[in-house]
Amino acid sequence: GGRWGTQLEEHPLPVSLKTSNLQLRMPEGYWQLVPGSLAEIHGLQSPSDLNGKVASLAQNLGECWLVQVEGTEDMVSLKPSNLSPLASRPLASTSWESDLSDLEALATMVVQELLEGHSAYPVVRRLGRMKATQMAEELYPVGSRSARLLPHTWSDLEIGESERIFYKMSLCSRCNQVNYMFTDIINQLADVRAPVFRGSEIAGMFLCVGFVVHAYRQLHIGEDFGQAYWQHSQKVHNGSRNHIWLEFPLPGAPPSDESARLILDLSAAQFDMCSPGKRFGLVRGQDPRYKKCYELPSTMVPLHFLKWSAALNNVRFEAQHCIKGIRIFREKLGLSGGFSCLDAHGILVNMLDRIGVVAPGQLLAEAMESPDIKQVEQACGMKLGALLGMNDDAARSMRAELGEGPMPENGG
Repeated sequence: GGRWGTQLEEHPLPVSLKTSNLQLRMPEGYWQLVPGSLAEIHGLQSPSDLNGKVASLAQNLGECWLVQVEGTEDMVSLKPSNLSPLASRPLASTSWESDLSDLEALATMVVQELLEGHSAYPVVRRLGRMKATQMAEELYPVGSRSARLLPHTWSDLEIGESERIFYKMSLCSRCNQVNYMFTDIINQLADVRAPVFRGSEIAGMFLCVGFVVHAYRQLHIGEDFGQAYWQHSQKVHNGSRNHIWLEFPLPGAPPSDESARLILDLSAAQFDMCSPGKRFGLVRGQDPRYKKCYELPSTMVPLHFLKWSAALNNVRFEAQHCIKGIRIFREKLGLSGGFSCLDAHGILVNMLDRIGVVAPGQLLAEAMESPDIKQVEQACGMKLGALLGMNDDAARSMRAELGEGPMPENGG
């Protein structure tokens, strides 16, 4: 104890030195090896075909990193010595002229439209200062009392890095919205043309509710941005790990075979889990970072949307923004018909028009007693009370494993 056997450069024999006589020197770029960052693979003897490829760092396993190689949904375990940190790169984009029946193109467009489209909320209007460590990233408005302590401004960051933080911040309270938009569009597209994944039709889509077990850099908005960020401002942080994502079967696999699915995580950025070069995560369904508590077929999403909107009483804010996004896609893609989140939202709007201002929790209680909700329950094939019970069970599962439960103002 207190001494180390050390091998000195150009010295043939080990030397015993006290800890107080040693200073730890980390390899250049070591601190950039953090979840969500990019690295180039090099120096592998086998499989050598991975050398030169880009990977995103998924999970630190101690002596090695679990990484996702660009262009695949698979994970491989590599030593830090085989990874050279890379600056973040600008994310892939798409347009309305693309074939949006393609799952990946539609996923890109939905996230892009929600966060950057004409109807997107302004996230940061005033240039912010930031500080970052291996474990956390904090943002502050210019002129804040803390700003003088922080060395970096938003404009100091290279484009790919600022884009990464923008997406992380913008999605950390909105994973519900982006998933409701996507699944509603998928449901309507299915009535016209089957959605495809890399040229093959997919046989179903599932909304999955659970949590993530993953060491990521937590994001926190240090002070009030005033007119700048979402509705929570300084309360925004992504410390909570409750989460929702999508799963779909691999081409040719039956929907019930959960071992032959892919995870499509549209808000993966909030937990630094995006696939390399993408605005979302696309990984194998057995990824151990995802802990699923329950799943619903995409046709039941309008009921889940109604439960979310009534519970948070956000009918005329977040839910309204979500509905606006769905309408944009319906118009652009010429979609119509089928029961959707638009119908569920309309029912809640009518309820509020009759009731007036409601206290927290009151709208959900009213919905439970309202005969109007039966229309949503019948269309989705599930009772609202049953869904609430499943949600309570999910929260208990999360508390049992992580020691904390879902908090509405947090990410997930």
